[in-house]
Amino acid sequence: MLYAFVRPLAKIGISIFFRRIYLTHTENIPKNKPVILACNHPTAFLEPCILACFLDRPLYYLVRGDYFNKPIYNFLLRALHMLPVYRRRDGDYSRIKDNFATFDACFETLKKNKTLTIYPEGRTVFEYRLRPLHKGIGRIAMGLFEKYPEIDEAYIVPVGVNYTNFARFRSNVMIECGEAIPIRQYYERFKDQPNQGVVQILQDLSSCMEKEMVIIEDPDRDELGGQLLDMNRPITHSYLLPTFSRDDKALKDYQQTAGIINHLSDSDWETVGQLQKEIQTELAKEGLERPSLLGLKVKLRPTLLRMVLLAIPALIGYVINWPFISFAKNTVNKRVRRFEYRSPVLVGMSIGLYTALGLISVLLSLFTWNAWFLLLLPFFLLTGMAWIAFEYFRHQYTQGMKLRMTSKARQSEIVLKVMKQLEILSRY
Repeated sequence: MLYAFVRPLAKIGISIFFRRIYLTHTENIPKNKPVILACNHPTAFLEPCILACFLDRPLYYLVRGDYFNKPIYNFLLRALHMLPVYRRRDGDYSRIKDNFATFDACFETLKKNKTLTIYPEGRTVFEYRLRPLHKGIGRIAMGLFEKYPEIDEAYIVPVGVNYTNFARFRSNVMIECGEAIPIRQYYERFKDQPNQGVVQILQDLSSCMEKEMVIIEDPDRDELGGQLLDMNRPITHSYLLPTFSRDDKALKDYQQTAGIINHLSDSDWETVGQLQKEIQTELAKEGLERPSLLGLKVKLRPTLLRMVLLAIPALIGYVINWPFISFAKNTVNKRVRRFEYRSPVLVGMSIGLYTALGLISVLLSLFTWNAWFLLLLPFFLLTGMAWIAFEYFRHQYTQGMKLRMTSKARQSEIVLKVMKQLEILSRY
């Protein structure tokens, strides 16, 4: 019940946080069959929330067991379809045996043709590659057929989660589902060679997951590679409203750029890096953010008119929503240290605060017999969106003014360096 109540509110929150959400090839997820979704895990819990909100089915999750230690957390997490997994590295030595009950719960979930989501890398680290997979997913897959040999077939679906910049508000996320992998074929091998059966499924799954991800092979190329990937983000289609898409072109473009990054020779990589530094320095001098602005004709008057029309609702939205957002940001700044956890905790706290606001509005309506209180949450959200829209147009207007103040000669200098960079990249 809690899952069904929180899901629509979380969907709104995630749609506001991201500018563009791409979820592609979900038709690869079998229906009315036992399914395990195997995902990479670059953030603490953004990708579980996105999948839970935008897939057409309820999902069940495995979560590190120490989160369940307090009774209230145990109740809430289980109500949200989460099951504990106890690991030695989390200090849960005494509770490792409790994993047998969790595995049994997984088998029961799958037997009912439900969908279990597992993050087989085992830990959260943001990087442009897949880390080695842990054996747990293979053991659960094989254990299902051991306990219920009458099951005809079950599937693992590889899922790649890719962010343009998950730490930046109004960025993009691209999630792609690969072709479903039938599990029984591995079980037949597992019966004769248990360890080899698990190893084989991990090897095949790893290869399939990488096909759905943006991969930069050399960790030393991550920082510059991320900048080059960000340049690939379109500016002429900066979607204002929260938008959901099933188009896989954005991911394919990113993967193509990542492939070029992987194949660049050391000398060309050094040249591209030097050009990137020069481009960023020149842009910073002019107050511009992206080279793709150059040559564009920014329509300042229509943008200014939109700002004027949005000014009053945006001001209201800022004033009434600021306490919620400020509280969440301050909490994150004080208590969250890991980069991969900051945005997820911010989003999670914000969703929790607005969920509480929704409950309060319902209670006020019931106790006062005044239906107007039910409009409280929509009013907060709509005026909040007006604030976001105003900030978007203000940014566009500011960048347009700075572009106009940049001489054609200066623009040409920067464009020339960008063209040199693109010329090198186009060789690969």
